Amino acid sequence: MRKLIVEKLGYDLTPVAGLGLVGHYLNAIKPVFARVGAALPIKGGVPNSDVLRRYLGLLVQGKSDFDAIENLRGDAFCKRALGIGVLPSSPTPRQRLDARADELFDYVAPMIESLLADQRPHYGVPPCGWLPMDVDTFAMDNGGTAKEGAGHTYAGVDGYCPLAAYLGSHGYYLERALRAGVQHSAAETDFNLGRVIPMAQRMSAKGPKAPILTSLDSGFDSARLVPEIETGRRLILGLGANDRAADAFRRVHGELLAAAAT
Repeated sequence: MRKLIVEKLGYDLTPVAGLGLVGHYLNAIKPVFARVGAALPIKGGVPNSDVLRRYLGLLVQGKSDFDAIENLRGDAFCKRALGIGVLPSSPTPRQRLDARADELFDYVAPMIESLLADQRPHYGVPPCGWLPMDVDTFAMDNGGTAKEGAGHTYAGVDGYCPLAAYLGSHGYYLERALRAGVQHSAAETDFNLGRVIPMAQRMSAKGPKAPILTSLDSGFDSARLVPEIETGRRLILGLGANDRAADAFRRVHGELLAAAAT
């Protein structure tokens, strides 16, 4: 992508000028896009990497409707900013993502990791020196729809209950897994932790075996997750009124105080 010169003009050049900065960050994950193109080649059509770039360009504008692509198909700035050769029509990303979602999913985590590794943001590390990571679920209100997987959530609304993992005190996204509304917080969370904790360790200044201060509330208390506390590298702070979480919290709190004192 060509470097963009940012200036204040007396007229509107484009309604999506912010895509210039988005394109700058997308350029940081070019190697991942190249792997997508090599693993999922297309003959005589828009490359899958360009489809991903264009859809990411929609998401950062707060739009998820494929038809919104049509509004900018003739915008040369949009194409140049995102580094796209050909802007796809709305049916293209819809069909590609429907057909190859499972394969493309494997590239989401490398994109996030590559972007953060390239930018090297200040994560915000507490005095103990352990990189914090918060994991929690939240309810989405999709009431009045017939979407697959929508159900009655713990918040009393009908919708989904995604799980999110945020790295550092400033909350950089590592994971946002869409879940059914009726799914319990602890269900299948060991799968998510098995993916995001190694990601967090690789991005820590202390290297791939760094201790990660993982914080979850008492809704994640389960026989499957609590043993993670004993590994020494995967610490769970259970904040809530249950005995197992309280014991774990006291033990971890003591370790953190000792670490901060040395």
